[in-house]
Amino acid sequence: MCTQSALYRSGAGELVQIVNSTQNLPVVGAGATQFRNLAFDGTHVVFVADTAGFLQSVVLRRDAGGEITALLAKGDPIPGTSDTVGSFGSIAAEGGTVFLDVRTPAQAANLLEWREGTLRRIAGPGMAVQGGGTVQTVSGLGAVVDGRVYAAGSLNLPEGVRQAVFAASAEGIEPILTAAKLDGRPISSTMFVAGADATRVVVGVQDPRGVRTFYANVGAADDSPLRLLFTRVGSDRLRFTVPAGAILEAVNVLGGTWQALDGTGEIEVTVQDQSRFFRLRRN
Repeated sequence: MCTQSALYRSGAGELVQIVNSTQNLPVVGAGATQFRNLAFDGTHVVFVADTAGFLQSVVLRRDAGGEITALLAKGDPIPGTSDTVGSFGSIAAEGGTVFLDVRTPAQAANLLEWREGTLRRIAGPGMAVQGGGTVQTVSGLGAVVDGRVYAAGSLNLPEGVRQAVFAASAEGIEPILTAAKLDGRPISSTMFVAGADATRVVVGVQDPRGVRTFYANVGAADDSPLRLLFTRVGSDRLRFTVPAGAILEAVNVLGGTWQALDGTGEIEVTVQDQSRFFRLRRN
């Protein structure tokens, strides 16, 4: 029994087939048995076609006229390295340009850009970063906006290895966040780019308990922990020192809703029945 695979697009209220595994596709070896990792930029459809047993995998691009072109195949050299393609991760397409998460046989990730027939590496281990340092690891494609890939990974910097989020393109790699900690908490390798647009980048951090925290409009981060300093100025009065860039919050019952207290510098507050709780968070 033969199983056929196909890709479809919607049009005029119905599904229209754009490719199927019985076509003579530019895939090395036997015919394609499955399609995956679909990307679409409004005109071009990009996808991975696999042969039986994953003996071969090829990234294919179909244009509006139906012509299909092979961009990169398993076993091909990865530009700028001595490695070859072992497997493909996620794919993105924008304005005729294709962005690929390509893994070596050892599973090291490299980000590639295919533009007008030219394939180049835009982020990967050992590549220099604007402002100093080099890429240690890339965690894969995050988000693509205006020709730039926003991705998480890690950087080798003079002060040590730092978790990072960077914007990569053919023009270079710009770090937009490098930190060992956020809000005094260590960042693990599970940091990820949740999304981006022309003005904002949303970064997620997952702690060992599986709790996710999201940061928007990320930038240079202070690695130092927040310390809440205070003195008692009366039987029911405390004077807190709130550093610039931080907000003092209070709650009367743990588990309740934290309320922000205005101001920075020296702030005096009333302790109600000795059961009021305070914390700092970054602004």
